[in-house]
Amino acid sequence: MIVDAVVRGVAVGSISLLHAIGVLEVWHVYVVAAVYASLMMISLAGAPTMIPSLVPERHLSTANALETLAYTVSGVLGPPIAGLLIIKLGAPNVVIFDAITYFAFAAALFGMARGEVVSEEADENGNGSNIRDVLRLVVGNKILLSTTVMYLSANVAIGMMFVWLPIYADQGLDGGPRLFGMLLGILAVGEVVSSVLAGSLSFRLALGSLICIIMVLSGLSLAFLLIG
Repeated sequence: MIVDAVVRGVAVGSISLLHAIGVLEVWHVYVVAAVYASLMMISLAGAPTMIPSLVPERHLSTANALETLAYTVSGVLGPPIAGLLIIKLGAPNVVIFDAITYFAFAAALFGMARGEVVSEEADENGNGSNIRDVLRLVVGNKILLSTTVMYLSANVAIGMMFVWLPIYADQGLDGGPRLFGMLLGILAVGEVVSSVLAGSLSFRLALGSLICIIMVLSGLSLAFLLIG
């Protein structure tokens, strides 16, 4: 995770550097985006799985809650602040703040006290799972297969949304970076509210059915926005 944070910090910071020396081109942004997307799951999946090795079991729920809170709060506050800064400083210059956060994350990880990591002995026994085992499990289990396809489709749609949303906010609504940042903040607020509701309310329908309904409603809302 330290390597991931440093590499992404350097990649993101290179945008500001290239802009400062006057050689920034569109393909540079594409390369940085590809590096970012290729590595983002390391910290996204690694941080929650690292928590059990850092805190006692009796504090695990609290630690997980704090990690989730930090993630959601940053998602709510970050985009609107970025939108305001872009107006004042310009997008290439604001990216340097993003790079600094990656270096700070790497420094925090490096300075973290090393606890004993609870690891499986599968690798030592030669029984570790590989990609073939994972694929065989997913294909052979209808629930896992349908869930994987569902989230794969949703992620593709989300990726497409993040392509046209800034264009729509700027050209369709004449709101520019400020409006785009606010829209991302509202999106994060919706994620927080839905998480609270999902954890505090009980429903008659099964969780899987509720997820499917929410996904359909989300798709219909985006379709309504595009048609309108």
